[in-house]
Amino acid sequence: MRRFNLLRGILISLVIISFYACKSDPVSPDPNSTYTPPVSAEGITVLESQYLDTTSLNNVIDRFESSPNYYLANLGNHVQNLANNSGANIIWYAKITYASTDNKGAPINLSAKLIYPYKPFTTFKVPLISFQHATELMKEHAPSQWQAYKNPGDFTEVEIAAGIALKNQWAIIMPDYQGMGEDRTEPHPLCHADRLAKSAADLITYTIAYLKSKDNNTNLEWNGKLFIMGFSEGGYSTAATVREIEKRGGINITGAVCLDAPFDLTGTMLQVMLSDAPFGAPFFLPYLLRGYNGVYEDSKVFNFDSLLLPQYAKDLFTYSDGLHTAHDLNAKMPADKIIKKIFKQSAIDSLTNPNSRMRMFLHENNIWYGWKPKTKMFIAHAMNDDLVPYGNFVKLKQEWGALPNVEYFELGQCINYLGSVHGSVAPWAFLQGTLWISEQAE
Repeated sequence: MRRFNLLRGILISLVIISFYACKSDPVSPDPNSTYTPPVSAEGITVLESQYLDTTSLNNVIDRFESSPNYYLANLGNHVQNLANNSGANIIWYAKITYASTDNKGAPINLSAKLIYPYKPFTTFKVPLISFQHATELMKEHAPSQWQAYKNPGDFTEVEIAAGIALKNQWAIIMPDYQGMGEDRTEPHPLCHADRLAKSAADLITYTIAYLKSKDNNTNLEWNGKLFIMGFSEGGYSTAATVREIEKRGGINITGAVCLDAPFDLTGTMLQVMLSDAPFGAPFFLPYLLRGYNGVYEDSKVFNFDSLLLPQYAKDLFTYSDGLHTAHDLNAKMPADKIIKKIFKQSAIDSLTNPNSRMRMFLHENNIWYGWKPKTKMFIAHAMNDDLVPYGNFVKLKQEWGALPNVEYFELGQCINYLGSVHGSVAPWAFLQGTLWISEQAE
């Protein structure tokens, strides 16, 4: 632990000192080489694939260095200055699908993004990192939909993942989850532990088999190490996926990173839902309710007409479908951003009653409920997070206690650069998480 903290301090100092230093030299693509794209194998279907050479990838990451968010500029600079020790010419990024289950547990093909370094006639031994994306309202902004230079501001996590995949010589997968990407038939089950976990665990299982295959054209050899990482909903999904894989057995997780995640739905996050104070991301509440209605539709517990006042029910149901922007959905919420005002009094009564069906459904999705991890984990949180409050971190520590396999790390009091501390701190959290994984991957 001491060595890791020292390494982190040194690397962060170097990032800050070298803020305007030159990025690592790009490796030119070989004009005489044919870059062989990945192909379908072992349950992974490749729908489409493209590659970026190192110069083009540097151009994608360059924009982060001029960001008004110092944390993002720092992270972008860190990625640019990582040495490309593998000598990879390019990264491949592919839209893939695999068999999983939908919100009702029925079979469905879900989509994801696969990103990895490539050099002709060279085999790279790589760890597998499942990078679970943060809360995203738009289906078309799920990781699988990313193409270089297409709406770059909508795919920051994927672009950072691409840079890290090349420089760190990692194979990265990014599940879209149900109701995102190619799955346009159902709502996204925001913060539903079982659904998110199964979508990610299924992807991990198939990808491990894929990397072991000799027929995938990737020139990758899995080194047996598996990491899972995510911020916000991605951190929640990461913990849920660890639980699912531990329950299934057969796969060893080397480490998992959960960053500023909403672990505590019936405590900390319920206080957010029922607060008398304005909330900075009002869309969160109808988006959560729409997803839970999709999972528990037969129970009618999360039916919008039953829960919400008539002036809100129809519009919020329509605009939380994943085809409208957060701005559009926010515009249908109370103007003063006091989000509990959308509820009927009967719904508030149910949420405050520990024995109600609604409260019990939420309770089942508390990450800390009925489980303690065996996997090595790194849990980090900003102490002044304004959208996913620090109380989530505190509650997890209370429930899990001092486990020898879990490291709790406070990100401190962070600066609000982009309208919310939560959004601003994400790159700083990613930096801590990737440094931790780099340490464990050695």
